[in-house]
Amino acid sequence: MAVGDLLHPSLGKFPQSTRFIIAGGLINVLFLLMHENAISAFEATYDKVTIYAGVSACFTPLSHMINVLLVFGWPANYISSLVSMIPVQISNVIIGSFATKTLEHMNFDDKAKVFFERFNIANTFDMSSLVVLVVTGVWSFALTTFMMSAGPKKKSKTL
Repeated sequence: MAVGDLLHPSLGKFPQSTRFIIAGGLINVLFLLMHENAISAFEATYDKVTIYAGVSACFTPLSHMINVLLVFGWPANYISSLVSMIPVQISNVIIGSFATKTLEHMNFDDKAKVFFERFNIANTFDMSSLVVLVVTGVWSFALTTFMMSAGPKKKSKTL
């Protein structure tokens, strides 16, 4: 791939903000699937905070690749670009872990289940995961846009 290339040239016809929404939706769905599977597999051994942090760490390269291929274009140095996103991912893990622990301490999922049952709505999904996903998604959107859109500044000529 050449520098600046998207996964397919036709993606360039869409505004970057639209591509970011598409990529964000894809990333969130994949993360939720991975996270829910990890909870099912490791809930007996690890607490939800540890599972969240582990899934987030494993998911970092995939989410970065999706953003590069769908939103921002291939960077001149992929590894450098990936490494530059580590602070975003670390802050996401911190915020997500804190939110997960707080919601777990509040018995949020149990309260959400009671709420949905009042309206005869079947809910088998872990609602705290959804709340954490929204919070970290907004945070990630802001930081990723800032980090990956910021290129080298051009010096202006003054007369």
